[in-house]
Amino acid sequence: MKTATQMYSMPARRAGARFSSTTSMQTVFTKICLTVGLAAGLLHPAAADEAGLRQITLDDAFAIKGVGAIAAHPTRPVLAVEESGGIRIVEAKDGRELKRLDGHSPQWSPDGKKLAFFSRKSGHTQLHVWTMAADTEVQGTTLPTGITQSKTLGAACSPHRTSWSSDGRSIAFVTVAMSLKGLPPVDATLPGVYVVKSHPSDRRSSLEAIFKNRAANAGVLRAPDDWTVWFGSDPEFVAAMNQGTRDPESIANRIAVLDTTSGETKFVSGTAAQYFCPAWSADGRTIASIADITPATESNESYGALGSPKNSTVALYDVRTGRERLLPADPLGRIRTLVWSDPGRLIAVTETGKKLSGFPRLAVIETASGRTRSIETPAGQPVLELQAGRKGSATVRLGDRFVDTVWSYEPRSNKFTPTQTFDWQVTGFDFLADRSLAFWAESGTFKGRLVISEPNAPARVIHDANPQIAQLALGEQRRITWKNKSGEEVDGVVILPPGYRSGERYPMIVDAYPNQARDRFRLSALVEDTGQLMAAQGFVIFRPAIRTPHGRYWFTRGEAYQSEAVGAKGVKKMVDDFESGVAALVAQGIVDPARVGIYGFSNGGWLANMLVTETKMLAAAAVQSGISNAIGMALDLTVSTTRGMDPATGGNVFDNFDDYVAVSPIFRMRDVTTPMLLLVGDFDSTWIMQMVAQYSVLRAEGREVTLVRYTDEGHTRVKRETATDAFQRVTEFFRQHLRLGEV
Repeated sequence: MKTATQMYSMPARRAGARFSSTTSMQTVFTKICLTVGLAAGLLHPAAADEAGLRQITLDDAFAIKGVGAIAAHPTRPVLAVEESGGIRIVEAKDGRELKRLDGHSPQWSPDGKKLAFFSRKSGHTQLHVWTMAADTEVQGTTLPTGITQSKTLGAACSPHRTSWSSDGRSIAFVTVAMSLKGLPPVDATLPGVYVVKSHPSDRRSSLEAIFKNRAANAGVLRAPDDWTVWFGSDPEFVAAMNQGTRDPESIANRIAVLDTTSGETKFVSGTAAQYFCPAWSADGRTIASIADITPATESNESYGALGSPKNSTVALYDVRTGRERLLPADPLGRIRTLVWSDPGRLIAVTETGKKLSGFPRLAVIETASGRTRSIETPAGQPVLELQAGRKGSATVRLGDRFVDTVWSYEPRSNKFTPTQTFDWQVTGFDFLADRSLAFWAESGTFKGRLVISEPNAPARVIHDANPQIAQLALGEQRRITWKNKSGEEVDGVVILPPGYRSGERYPMIVDAYPNQARDRFRLSALVEDTGQLMAAQGFVIFRPAIRTPHGRYWFTRGEAYQSEAVGAKGVKKMVDDFESGVAALVAQGIVDPARVGIYGFSNGGWLANMLVTETKMLAAAAVQSGISNAIGMALDLTVSTTRGMDPATGGNVFDNFDDYVAVSPIFRMRDVTTPMLLLVGDFDSTWIMQMVAQYSVLRAEGREVTLVRYTDEGHTRVKRETATDAFQRVTEFFRQHLRLGEV
């Protein structure tokens, strides 16, 4: 007779998964739902026929087109916009398409005659230039392995940023050091015995100290396909990261300059570990950039795909003399992005506080003296994006409670001027020559509308990347604010099921990822981004802006508001934010308090694991790639988890042991009674060991737990078949444990 695990492992493996469960038998009904009912489509039929709308399916989620950057022509009403993996050149008047280019990251030359962008037409990522009048495109760079940037500064500064010289002849960008020479051959002659000796001044992580520059480490740190799983759409980056594990210096970013006339590409000399965000001054004399100056003996994340340099400053490269000057680093903290205001003045976003959780502030830097002054933003809001404006001004995107806002900043008068964005979430944006704002907009009911905002005028939509959304039966999306037991306000977004009936209580899934309560379009094929797809099943979806002990991830209510919840002391604050939010929805008659579940991915998985051990409100919990053991992280090899870096503890595991235990829910899981579903990819190097350990503890204690391993996936489900499998399993798990369909 087959066991339950064997019964479920066969169909799961066809989708690339390995499935294990508790020894308790699961019903035949579960198997039927997984293999037949869910595969046939989403099963909540309420109101799908209203006004001719149709019920949402998983195919609808996969069909949503992504949008990205916008570059406005400097003199004409023309836009270069990223949409669905390409660049469209459109008229700002009516959205009429003039040209389509195969690439990304468009940037106009100062005179508007040419457009620089990155393209893979040649098989490698190279810098291309399109001449507008002649409608000709040329490949500018011919680097042997293409252009690859180390993606280490997050969203504040795109790693694909380019900057034109004032004469429109040259383009500055960054690429890893190996780009000019190509990938070196692997040294297979490394001795079989490798000795590493400690030194008092060596404060690097174990990974850097032990494996740095090692040539033969396949299977020691990461399997050969690990980076492919994470960044399969960027093969040059995958190759660079695999090489960088052996030789970190080879994948440090260097500034390169393409001469568009001669076609020659040269590296700019410099003394810093690596560079980001090159910006050419208007007089053409200086290239400013962010310089990573983290000492070699200190642990850093400079050589990975994620994170940010520990120490950075401004580098000023004199184009005429070839000399570099580094500004004093102390007043700047960590720099996230920068633009020129005047030839002698920079505007920057700097980060203060602990690494990975610092508050992003606006700062003005005088390049001659290095003097820096911090600028207070309206309502003390964090600066999420910075762009160069016209005539010395700058444009900033600020993080508000439910949607981001766009402001013009004039450094001479220190004045901020708001731009009308109609209470919609803004993604890519840029100002046209007539000072109207072009931006990609989204809300709870649409995504990818190209909008022109003119002073004292209604929104003018010139293009919709996803018109098919209008045909879907969406659930109503509401913004809510409530007070916790401490009297503090907390924000959230709620999605009601299509056809929601007032007065009827519904089961609810809480999406635990710690982030601001952005009122954006929530229909994604990724199970870690629950929203309309899950609401269509009949669940209420709740996305609260819960503060979390293990980091400060957004600051829409200010820096102090977030800081109060960081560290072990913040566990109670986290629970209060969560329980008060659930209670508010119960009080409104929307939610059945006995049918509340939680889903947590990555940082949200850590939060979900803590809540499972701290509250009795949860009837079910699904966790994908979540942390449960902060002590294990603190003693791990990987650079991203070195001792003392985690803002939850403010120290290291030896000096702050009790704090580490407080944010390690695995030590309290013997008391968990909530059924749990755990999902993880085999290439998710840090998280898989955490998830296996969590499963083992719960299983040993006789708790109801299921572990799903995806053998060819990493941190997220990037393949359609595994994304579908994960969605089906999570949906059916909550369907059973939250008793969907009961009134």
